[in-house]
Amino acid sequence: EILCPPLEEQIQIGRILSAIDDKIENNKKINHHLEEMIDAIFLRYIESSKQLEVKKLGELFDTKTATFNPAKASEEKVNHFSLPAFDASQYPLVDETNNIKSNKNIIKEYSVLFSKLNPSTKRVWVPFPNQDLNSVCSTEFVSLAGKDKIEQAILFAIINSQIFQDYFVAHATGTTNSRQRTKPSVAYEFEIPYNKNLLYQLGRTLSPLLTQLEDNLHQIHKITQIRNELLPKLLSGELSVTQAAK
Repeated sequence: EILCPPLEEQIQIGRILSAIDDKIENNKKINHHLEEMIDAIFLRYIESSKQLEVKKLGELFDTKTATFNPAKASEEKVNHFSLPAFDASQYPLVDETNNIKSNKNIIKEYSVLFSKLNPSTKRVWVPFPNQDLNSVCSTEFVSLAGKDKIEQAILFAIINSQIFQDYFVAHATGTTNSRQRTKPSVAYEFEIPYNKNLLYQLGRTLSPLLTQLEDNLHQIHKITQIRNELLPKLLSGELSVTQAAK
């Protein structure tokens, strides 16, 4: 047996939670459209720049990573960008350092992360800085970094594009659909048409779209937290429907 509010109150609770779920779903759809816009703009750049010289990603962006050793770290908590966190919500977890059992990579500002493990499952992540905590990521992520938000937007467009994804998957080794991996060096060798001014203009166009995508992810995370906190309080009667609506 479980305690339940009266039927009419259950219906009102359902309406409140449904409105929250609609907002979450709407933000996800907006982000899907934003990614489509970024892809289309980047593809237009590629198609219009075929006569340009080419440069490798490793020549244009920072490929260096530093290691975070939890056994030697002074921090009590870190912002942890892990594969399970990406798959669950594309949002990092705040982890106790002593709960982390293996070395991680320290995330630089203006980075883009993408998974080298089973690359046919697309995992592209734009980490955001946490002013209170250091950010670390799984060593299964490859990390590239730009110098500023504009370069980060360019980098995201490249890594998120179908052109790059097809290239990265084609160079994977290992058992199909199991433990396939692609070496980070493969990503560093990927070539794009290069003109400094044109690439900068591309980044200026893409940067506001990337910022909006990030803002929507923050909203989704915050609204999901509110929903998860509301439900038990509403069902237990700790919080009334009228209070929740306010």
